[in-house]
Amino acid sequence: MNNAMRTISLRNLGAHKLRLALTLLAVVLGTAFIAGSNMLSASMSNSFEEISKSSYGSIDLQASPKEQASAGIPMSVLEEIRKNQQVVAAEVGAQNPMIVVAGPDKKMIQTGGAPSIALPQAADGKAVGNVATLKEGSLPTESGQAAINITAADKAGIKIGDEVTMVSATNRSTFHIVGLYETEMAVGGFIGLLIPEAEYLANFTDGEHVANIPIDIKGDVPAAQADLEAQYPELKFETGKQLADEMNKSIKDSLAFMNYFLWAFAAIALLVGSFIISNTFSMIINQRLREFALLRSLGAARSQITRTVVFEAIVVGIVGSILGIFAGIGIVKAIYAMMEAQGVGMPDAGLSLDTASIAAPLVVGIVVTVFSAWAPARRAGRVHPVQAMRSGDQTSADSLKVRTAVGVLLMAAGTIAAVVGASFESIGGTQPRAITVGVGAFALILGLWLAGPALSIPFVGSIGRLVGVPFGNVGKLAATNSRRNPRRTAATAFALMLGLMLVSSIGMMGATMKENVNDLVDSSFSADYVVKKPQNLPMSLPQSVVDNVRKVEGVELATPLYVAPIALGAAPDNPMMADFYGAIDGDLSTSMNIEMTSGSADLSARDGIVVDENAARDHKVAVGDNLKIFSFTGEEVDVPVTGIFKPNMSIGTGVVSKQSVLKIVPEQQLQLLNVMIDAKEGADLAKMRTDLENATADDLIAEVQDREDLKGAVGQQITMMLNVLYALLALSVIIAVLGIMNTLALSVSERRREIGMLRAVGMQRSQVSRMIHLEAIVIALYGAVIGSLVGLGLGWAFIKCLSELGLTTISVPWLQVGVVVLASGIVGLIAALLPARGAARTQPLEAIAE
Repeated sequence: MNNAMRTISLRNLGAHKLRLALTLLAVVLGTAFIAGSNMLSASMSNSFEEISKSSYGSIDLQASPKEQASAGIPMSVLEEIRKNQQVVAAEVGAQNPMIVVAGPDKKMIQTGGAPSIALPQAADGKAVGNVATLKEGSLPTESGQAAINITAADKAGIKIGDEVTMVSATNRSTFHIVGLYETEMAVGGFIGLLIPEAEYLANFTDGEHVANIPIDIKGDVPAAQADLEAQYPELKFETGKQLADEMNKSIKDSLAFMNYFLWAFAAIALLVGSFIISNTFSMIINQRLREFALLRSLGAARSQITRTVVFEAIVVGIVGSILGIFAGIGIVKAIYAMMEAQGVGMPDAGLSLDTASIAAPLVVGIVVTVFSAWAPARRAGRVHPVQAMRSGDQTSADSLKVRTAVGVLLMAAGTIAAVVGASFESIGGTQPRAITVGVGAFALILGLWLAGPALSIPFVGSIGRLVGVPFGNVGKLAATNSRRNPRRTAATAFALMLGLMLVSSIGMMGATMKENVNDLVDSSFSADYVVKKPQNLPMSLPQSVVDNVRKVEGVELATPLYVAPIALGAAPDNPMMADFYGAIDGDLSTSMNIEMTSGSADLSARDGIVVDENAARDHKVAVGDNLKIFSFTGEEVDVPVTGIFKPNMSIGTGVVSKQSVLKIVPEQQLQLLNVMIDAKEGADLAKMRTDLENATADDLIAEVQDREDLKGAVGQQITMMLNVLYALLALSVIIAVLGIMNTLALSVSERRREIGMLRAVGMQRSQVSRMIHLEAIVIALYGAVIGSLVGLGLGWAFIKCLSELGLTTISVPWLQVGVVVLASGIVGLIAALLPARGAARTQPLEAIAE
């Protein structure tokens, strides 16, 4: 492209600043998420890397078992290593056991999402590495003493001499604070309670083994490592750098999921934005036909015209992507600020701008913009000078027959594929059925895009007449204008249609999940109350809860349900990834509604296991047969099958007696999931609930719930998850609003003479403004209605694919759909504010003269 054509392109962009700004914004919003996700991931990765280097980099060596299927390192080995002449200090490696800490006021200290853990302190006062740097007081070397990190102490108002309470899964202990320390790990509300080694071993190990041993070497580390490896061939000795590298790799793998998640929504934003960009360039080209005709008549070739439009798209892509990178920086800063305000402080080593954070949004933004503008650019190049001299929009003159026919075929094929995937289990399990529905959804959406112009003619006309009835002739005129250019109307509405398609599908999924959870609780849970821990707390209930609730007046039965790390039938391939099965000391049928097909569900003080029909078939067992269970250390025991029940989602595939589990799993590794409470006949349930809450108050994390509370807790979790998705999908709706605004602004500019004529024959400014507003409302409602209906259909298909996972009752959120459709009309009204204002200001004589 020569300099003259380049100059024309740049001047054209500069002459239409509002049009340029709206097009840029579509690119910015999509690329900002790509840039922000990369920056956030890089920043957090670098911050955690600094923490891991600080925590592990100062450790010379760490000993751990070579075999994953191991109970740990015997205490005798720890004592031998401590006596080694090359060793300065060796300590018990912290297994990061989850605890809850209460301050002097006996109230739990909230962590804001960070872990709250116990740490061991050797009796001789020695420490390996610089995990904890004492700032005030002394180290806890005697029983009943503890030290706590300064950030936690400041938050809870704890000072030296205060008494704190530590609640673990197995014990409740009281400690006096004798020291305050600093640690690099203190982010996000982290709590680290440093307690004497003896008490740590008693609370969090079997008393005979430790998970690992950090070691401080006196002299040459490689030489000492070689000697220790020769002396203890069953152990592996890793340097602090190796440990830090392993931790960093694990962190990066974890952060990758967050990256993919944000990229997915950036892709949605860019997809919606691409339709707006394409629509905008199409309208720009239609308005510039005279300009292109003049250039062609002056000797410009078709390829030059095409390259001119592509060049403009490249400029828009570059500028929009650069602005998107800066917007991404703002997103990252906002995320950090929001988390800090919520008490969920994140490690912040400064903003990290790596190559991916700059290159990825820049490349993606340019490619998407150029791709979106490619078809309009080619159409511009095909303009003939004489044809282009005609004024007005020529796109609607082209036949829609071929496009509509292809679109209808794709819609039909997509609908058939979705129905087949949803209705026919014979094509396979959940995954192949979901893939079939996904392919059908893609075909259906593509078909809607192609057949959209033809589909809009009857739909927009009907909606326009309905909306325009109260406004008389202005309403009729708006309805006619809305359907006058079906290509433009369909392209404008499609962005909103796509966004609301996703919103309605996700909303239907959420409503169905809530309905099925409610049905599951009603059908399976027969206990009067259940004592459980908060859903967001990654630790089990304290064992003391069981005894505490059994003492409450009116309690007939208190049945504890545990979770045990065991596998059934065969040893797990990866011991560290052993399955978790329920373990119980009681009769499962007293608190749960289960349908036994044979045997008994009573596992009180006996060996045994009850399994569902599927597990019994898979393992080829019947009542009276033995079934092997395995621990993560590889230990095994034969357990008699005492009962078989019909599959029940709330129970899982099997429940083992606690007595059998304790033969191969230490009690510290059992997680108390909940305690099911059955009241005596005639008991005052309201009073008993109060008594239960008082009895478990000292356990800090115990919650007393009935059936309605259980439903509400799960429903709240689903709502929180959906709110995150809605917030991210709102981005596509914002872009769609920009599309409506952009289209109306260009349409008003294109129809300037027409509006001038209307003003000349007596139409008032308010009527012109009202007409533009009604056009926007009609377009928005068309997109919302079609998008919501298609979204509900696809939501139904995907839910049917998940029927094997327990989603058997489908719920349609009609109220939500209705609110979304009405809100879309309001969105159209808002989007039309600026274009309508511009149209109303049109001067009749000036417009007619043009």
